[in-house]
Amino acid sequence: MSIQLSGHSGCQVSLCNEMNKYYVAKKSKDVSYNQRLEIQCHKQQTEHIGLFCPAKVYRQYYDQNNLFTFEMQYISGVTLAEYMRTIQLSEIKKIANLFLALIPKHMVYDKAASKTFKQKIDSLTKLISINNAVLSDAFSALYAYSWDYIVPSSCHGDLTLENVIVSQDRIVLIDYLDSFYDSWLIDYAKVFQDIEIYWHYRFEKNIENNLKIRLLALKKLLLAQLQKLKDGEQLINSMYHVLLLNLLRIVPYTFDDETNNFLIESIVYVLQKIKREEKH
Repeated sequence: MSIQLSGHSGCQVSLCNEMNKYYVAKKSKDVSYNQRLEIQCHKQQTEHIGLFCPAKVYRQYYDQNNLFTFEMQYISGVTLAEYMRTIQLSEIKKIANLFLALIPKHMVYDKAASKTFKQKIDSLTKLISINNAVLSDAFSALYAYSWDYIVPSSCHGDLTLENVIVSQDRIVLIDYLDSFYDSWLIDYAKVFQDIEIYWHYRFEKNIENNLKIRLLALKKLLLAQLQKLKDGEQLINSMYHVLLLNLLRIVPYTFDDETNNFLIESIVYVLQKIKREEKH
């Protein structure tokens, strides 16, 4: 027996039950996506992302249509995005410590990162019609940035609050993603996309104040510790530039006015944030 689950990459994700044992199967959307899904599977098996637990991979194979598939542990729990609605304020520090553990103890800046990031920006310009001042300003800000404070490290690739499952005895990561660059800053940008931009909650007309307070508390704890690091302000600035890049990467796949308006407002917000950071 299997139940289809929602997936963001276009892959087929199913909750399966064999002999009263549940597991999740993730199948490539087409042959051209096989390599990407293989990388994601390998990441889930080998990458140690701070203190988080990965969902265990049971087996991997190609089906009769030559589509790569891997089966993984089913985790019974709630997403961190939902858990943040009811979490006790005293527990938020424990969640913050999990994210803080992603930061490498010894950071070495990658001199080649600038080339990689600017190649990514170049590829985006071919996908996006820069038809308004906001998008133009966003690309200008990314091209002008030096990307000197990028630290390579283990990277989940899509560390949204939706991909963190809070179970009874542990906190587990699901839906690893291959990234154009592996860095904890990539993961932090995705976290801040939810806790500061409210991406996961974008369709909620009125986000509850209690939820906002909890997200703000988590954001402040993370920023306070980042600021204590050597080059802390520069690392924070890098993270917000990555966040800006993330938002632009969503633009080509946005087809409804509500999401598009939310994106433009978010891009304006991050641009203003970057300008304020640079003035300091």
